[in-house]
Amino acid sequence: MFDTLPLGWLRHWKFDRHRLLDLANPAPSHKAKTLNPGQSSTHGICFSIFGMKPYRQWPIKCFRPDIQYLGFPVLDHNDVAMFVRIVRAGSFTNASTTWGVPANTLSRRIRNLERRLGVQLLNRSTRRLALTSAGEKYYSACTAAVEQIERAGEAAKSTAQAPSGVVRVAAPTELFNWLPIEWILPFLSENPFVELDFVLSDSLANLSEDGIDIAIRGAPLSDMRYVAKKLADHPHYLVASPGYINKHGQVASPSSLATHSCIANYSPRQRALWRLSGKNEETDVRVNGPLSVNTIRAQFKAALAGLGIALLPATLVNDEIAAGRLQRVLPGYHRDGGGIYLIYAASPLRPAAVTVFLEYLTGKLEEMSRAT
Repeated sequence: MFDTLPLGWLRHWKFDRHRLLDLANPAPSHKAKTLNPGQSSTHGICFSIFGMKPYRQWPIKCFRPDIQYLGFPVLDHNDVAMFVRIVRAGSFTNASTTWGVPANTLSRRIRNLERRLGVQLLNRSTRRLALTSAGEKYYSACTAAVEQIERAGEAAKSTAQAPSGVVRVAAPTELFNWLPIEWILPFLSENPFVELDFVLSDSLANLSEDGIDIAIRGAPLSDMRYVAKKLADHPHYLVASPGYINKHGQVASPSSLATHSCIANYSPRQRALWRLSGKNEETDVRVNGPLSVNTIRAQFKAALAGLGIALLPATLVNDEIAAGRLQRVLPGYHRDGGGIYLIYAASPLRPAAVTVFLEYLTGKLEEMSRAT
């Protein structure tokens, strides 16, 4: 408003001197009380705007440092709630005993409320309170609102005690290929008020814009607003089906892979490059084969079907190796697949639902890492 309306148009009136004071350029000789931003007047200083008569009952809080009053009544909602609770208590004395607030302080707050409303709400006596006609109407209208706010506060407290709400998790599309989805069931059973929303994509989500609470990634995030917790290494193993090994024989060395059917995502007319790490060496091998597929899941199924050798995440193939449906090829070699990182906001004030799922997810991923 005051970016377009010249501040010099506003004057406020000092009742005891009947003097116009210029807010924009107050003279040092004026003895009107100077207020801090946000402070209310209780000395009858009010605005007169465009000829509006000064109204003593309109003090107001202002949060602009250069403007103290606007001339319109503003209610303090704490005073409204206090009025309802004092009426419930039956007297200022009872309310004072219950809350540990001096009775004169409570009385002053009610007088402030009455002054702002321009009506008397209570007939006071030393022993009891009696509502005026206006007070009865005001109490009836405000009680429901105050009770609703109180219930909202209790609901917020209970939410903090019992985790609830939606937790959004960003992860690669292949997440549930190497992390069996069944592990979610115990968490949901233990936390019936929590919902999990998985956003699976091979592109990196913008955590703040997409409303992501937790991200599972293969690398840390260079953003100081987030914590990147490495939970596990993510090696890839060479595997093939027993049928393929029986038919084509064991692979003697990394260089021998060039003579085998290897399942990979091949560029047109170009052999794939596999970088393998051994005990004391690292070697690059160009491999080829009759089948090219562009997802880990498809490569996994092709290896199970005996179509060749695949280089797959250990988390995906460990169960198949244990069951004998796949065998490791060149068990002394693997590819370093980076790590598994949990990314989440650094703020300690995260929702309880996010905190409990972080703890659960951390435990599961660390458990998988130990089994690798």
